[in-house]
Amino acid sequence: MNIGVFNIILYIVMIYSVYRLFTASKRNGRGRELISIVSNVNHKDEFMEQIDELISTCGDPVYENKARVIKLWGYAYHKDYADFASTAESLNVDELIQVNKKGVKTITENEDSFFYLCLGIPNLLYANDAMEYVKILQEKIEPYKDVLDDQLVAALGKANRDFCEKQNDQGVTFFQKLLDGDYAEYSYSKGLIGLYKMIANAMLAKYYENEGTLADHPETKDLLDQFAKTGLGQRWMKAIDLKAAPTAEDGETDDVNEPEETAETETAIEAEVAEETAEETAVTEETAVTEEAAAEETAEEEKSE
Repeated sequence: MNIGVFNIILYIVMIYSVYRLFTASKRNGRGRELISIVSNVNHKDEFMEQIDELISTCGDPVYENKARVIKLWGYAYHKDYADFASTAESLNVDELIQVNKKGVKTITENEDSFFYLCLGIPNLLYANDAMEYVKILQEKIEPYKDVLDDQLVAALGKANRDFCEKQNDQGVTFFQKLLDGDYAEYSYSKGLIGLYKMIANAMLAKYYENEGTLADHPETKDLLDQFAKTGLGQRWMKAIDLKAAPTAEDGETDDVNEPEETAETETAIEAEVAEETAEETAVTEETAVTEEAAAEETAEEEKSE
């Protein structure tokens, strides 16, 4: 390869890198905006106005649909289902799925959205016995079964559904496998694995509580205490009616009476991970392109020698 051609390749790589960094920066800004909106969920009217404005003005189909997922969560949070079905209908799940360089479909960059679709929203719907809307949500993601089959978030969602609907072994085997670290066959965000384990532990604790055997399982206590220190954990354990859940009176958390803070804590767990994942993906792709160009130059030089 002559110097001129190689310079052109490096120029293309540079332009691509700048584009990726610019795109990542814009999306990180939208991610922070989404976090801000979710932190306002307790103020229903403001929350809905802000989420609708983001959907109509952001111009990014990925974030439009991430916002629609959060809107569904807001409806479930406020037990307001008037527009749940129409919002679910307008949700384009395809925009939340990427195709990697090997041609494989993945949810890596938007796992936070699938956390809500598979776990966060169903948890609230089951708590409110809103089974009609559980069905709507299941029907929405069913066409993506092949993409989600090897995703830990979807497997945990299935176990949670088994528990809530008292199917199979109520998810007990899966919850225990997850806590034992036996999940190598699944894909997942490393930043979310702690959250997934705390959810599995809470569900097991509720199962033991229902069976009257929780006192025989003191190993559940440490993760329950950790989960209770987050707004998400407090709400999750309240939704499943875990009577043994640590409370503010137990001195385990001081945010129970701070709804704005707990809502912000919840999104920080998921949205920050999504933002970090997006940045890592951009850097990985840029490095791969640069290495590919360098390898091609080396090969050409070896040939000429």
